[in-house]
Amino acid sequence: MKLGIFFACLVLVSSGFIESAVSFRGKSSFIHIADGQLILNNTLTGVKGSIIRDAAGTISGQSIAFAGGMFHDEGNDLLVSAVYNPNGFLTLNGNSSLEGDGGTIQQDIHVSGTGNTIEGFFILQSDITLQDSSTTLSVAVQ
Repeated sequence: MKLGIFFACLVLVSSGFIESAVSFRGKSSFIHIADGQLILNNTLTGVKGSIIRDAAGTISGQSIAFAGGMFHDEGNDLLVSAVYNPNGFLTLNGNSSLEGDGGTIQQDIHVSGTGNTIEGFFILQSDITLQDSSTTLSVAVQ
């Protein structure tokens, strides 16, 4: 039965038929894009589970708003309370966080508001952009 449910989810993800009404039951829930495309017609909000994207998988369309969920992006493990935009950036909008454990973060990081944090052990491949002089960001990266 579990295999059947997993297969049905895999077919939906591979076909790109997931709408924003998807809800994650908890931290152990996940969507895995191994070798296909996830097309989001609406923003996926409140993600507390995991989005796993392998190198051959793509995400397009609208954003994913993580609320303490995991973003496993091409082998990088990120604990995220921020917004992922498929156009290649992560947005911390105030009281947002990004925590990594190894790997290279490939997305640009846009920061606005106050109370934002980036921490962990990883390499930043792209830029961090602060919106204005009132934006705050605490960084603890090794």
